[in-house]
Amino acid sequence: MWGDEGDYYLPRDSIKGQLLVLPSFPTFENSEKVEVTPAAASSGATTSPKKLNDQGSAQIHFRERQRAKVEAWRANKRRELEEKREAEVALQRARYQAEEQKRQARMNSLRAKLEDFVKRREQIVASRAEYRAVHERAGRAARRELCALISARIQERLIVSPSRDPSRLLSPTKSWKAHVDTSSVGVNITGVGLSALSCRRAIPTWRAGLNS
Repeated sequence: MWGDEGDYYLPRDSIKGQLLVLPSFPTFENSEKVEVTPAAASSGATTSPKKLNDQGSAQIHFRERQRAKVEAWRANKRRELEEKREAEVALQRARYQAEEQKRQARMNSLRAKLEDFVKRREQIVASRAEYRAVHERAGRAARRELCALISARIQERLIVSPSRDPSRLLSPTKSWKAHVDTSSVGVNITGVGLSALSCRRAIPTWRAGLNS
């Protein structure tokens, strides 16, 4: 029969001279066997209290040994489970660290590619801005030159700038030269000649073809 804590004990009155085998626990070695001889069984009724006490103490010691074995087995089992759990935790930690390293390497690669892309984009934007600025400056210079050329041509058409000849003030006019020539020849001046020699302000030759 089983006791309160799962221990096996034998009633004193049930000993009938049989070979009793105690139950075996898992992973235990050969279980101890208690053999009761027929002589002891026949004399069980006249067994002294001292022998009964010895048998009880033997059973108590046996139960203690069995309990110690069970506790050792449980402790060993707990230790194995703990070691297994620690091994699994270490394996998971190693896997996590490997995955974290891969992720960090991938992130570093992506960060480097992004920085390279941003740098090249900034260079392209700067070169485009410089080209646009140079093109605008060249366009403004060309427009200024074109405006200056058009203005010069307009000035040439609208504003007349005759050359000044101070010696003309002392030289005779064509009418006077004609008068002198005809006077020396003795030709009478009539008609148009008289009107040309009349006292009036003459028009300079450089203004002859221009409207007043």
